Amino acid sequence: MDGLFNNDPDLTTATRWPDAPASYHAGGAGLSFADGPSEIHHWKSAATKRPILHVTMPSRGNSKPVFDAAAYNDYRWMLERQEVLHPRL
Repeated sequence: MDGLFNNDPDLTTATRWPDAPASYHAGGAGLSFADGPSEIHHWKSAATKRPILHVTMPSRGNSKPVFDAAAYNDYRWMLERQEVLHPRL
């Protein structure tokens, strides 16, 4: 489980998932938000549907998936639900 998404909020410069979401649930993730609601989303891109790996934190960033068009849309979906949106979104 991961309670933090450390991702670039600027869609004009983002090319990879710095902190990719889980895809444990049939290629999707269950997200819960601090104000109470939750949502299940099924990712569209293989770059977002990462295999489950057990790694230590320092080595976690070595395999950041590069965006394809579908991953870019997955990333946009996630940014639209983050606490702070970038002004150019």
